[in-house]
Amino acid sequence: GGGQKQLVLISDFQRNGWNRSSRESVIGSDVKTETVNLSVEKPTNVGIDSVSVDQTSFTRTYTGRVIARIHNHRKDDAVSVPVSVSLGDKETARKTVNVPANQTALAEFTGFDLPLGFSKGRVRIEAQDPLMLDNDFLFALERREKLNVLVIDAGRAKQSLYLRQAFTSSPDLPYEVMLMQAQSVTPEEVARHEVVVVNDVPRLPDKVRERMDEMRKSGQGQLIILGENSDITWWNSYGKLPAKLVQKIFVAKDRGRSSVSLTTYDRNHNIFKPFEKSTKLVLNSAQFFAYVAIEAKPAATVLAKYEDGSAALVESSKDDHGLLVFNSTVDNKWNDLPLKPSFLPLFHEMIHYLSRYSESRGWYVLGEGIPVVGGLASAAAAVIDPNGDRQALGNLSTGQTRFFTPVKPGFHEIRVGPDTRFVAVNPPSSESNLESMPPEDLLASVQRTQGEAQQAGLFGDEEKEDYARRQTGWWYFLLVALLAGIAEIYIANRAYKAS
Repeated sequence: GGGQKQLVLISDFQRNGWNRSSRESVIGSDVKTETVNLSVEKPTNVGIDSVSVDQTSFTRTYTGRVIARIHNHRKDDAVSVPVSVSLGDKETARKTVNVPANQTALAEFTGFDLPLGFSKGRVRIEAQDPLMLDNDFLFALERREKLNVLVIDAGRAKQSLYLRQAFTSSPDLPYEVMLMQAQSVTPEEVARHEVVVVNDVPRLPDKVRERMDEMRKSGQGQLIILGENSDITWWNSYGKLPAKLVQKIFVAKDRGRSSVSLTTYDRNHNIFKPFEKSTKLVLNSAQFFAYVAIEAKPAATVLAKYEDGSAALVESSKDDHGLLVFNSTVDNKWNDLPLKPSFLPLFHEMIHYLSRYSESRGWYVLGEGIPVVGGLASAAAAVIDPNGDRQALGNLSTGQTRFFTPVKPGFHEIRVGPDTRFVAVNPPSSESNLESMPPEDLLASVQRTQGEAQQAGLFGDEEKEDYARRQTGWWYFLLVALLAGIAEIYIANRAYKAS
């Protein structure tokens, strides 16, 4: 029991595994240490740090980019390595990448065929080295059908010009747009689309309005834009509308100023996330010269306001989810919003939100929380890991988010009701750097100093005796204080009885 303690530490002393900011004194100063160093003296590892992917495609030919960052951990020698990309078990492209010593280089891939649905992707360094694990990097791609958007207007010239351009200005945009006039639209046509935009029409056929109410229950999103053509009386007769129309406001006449700006919005709402993340996109640069004054009905939510406090954008209640009301035109007559950089992202995000469109990430890091979001109806959620083991996540209500943390790298299958998607999980790239640290640096960070040993109560025999003597003195002070307290109580009691 009184012999000297000894610790044998066997490690590769990987520098990335040492947290310099966290010093923990766990080894006493009286412990003799011995190290067995398993590190590689001159690492020759080449690995993949990360892969940047445009995760979603709406065309058969993938026009996004898969960009792999190849890291050469050798200190002295440049390397030339073949790098391939594959979908499923089929290689789609390969190229040779030259990487300078202790630096990185990029390998970019695009233009390959992509099937509908999710595809399991893999970038691979086709070469042998000491650490093969980081020669593979997994990612997931998804090819979707474009969102079918129906725009209904009053048939005025250029009424929907800016709106249509916002959704079709590039072939890579995820929208397929059909334009119809209000008097021609049918309930059957409404049912064929995932999102319906009613752009400043006097009224809708009653059967179309009823069908829109039915389609919201099945997940269709709807945006109603009010403006100069809107019949206030008819729209107020629409019981499902989340806002009451008051009057048409012409700012110069009714507010005594040239215009108002949209200055207040719900910064936590998905529609406005691009404006929170960007320093260049702002909503308050647009000038509004006229709008339809609206009041949100009970349970409805005001998402945005003008600087005079009037509501600008209202969302329907959770019980009738999927309907937005915007109260100014989009044809550059009542405002100049279509001419501002914020116009496209604002209306893109509205459509994404109404369609429950969500952009998945191409991959996650092992140990990172992965969100699982509920669909249109309450449904059971589960995750199938790469070994085929199932982890139940319970029931998720509409829009509810729950996170799971993967403990294995590979492809994980996420199921929410009938919906299935795949996510890729990779080990942290920091493990690729095999550079070692001096063993004495690690030991210095975990051995107790003499001062820490005293604080922890690890004293020698003489120190313990001195400490005990100093502690004994406190007992005398406590005894004197106790006797003084008793005397004071006795004197106080006698004085009380005498009085």
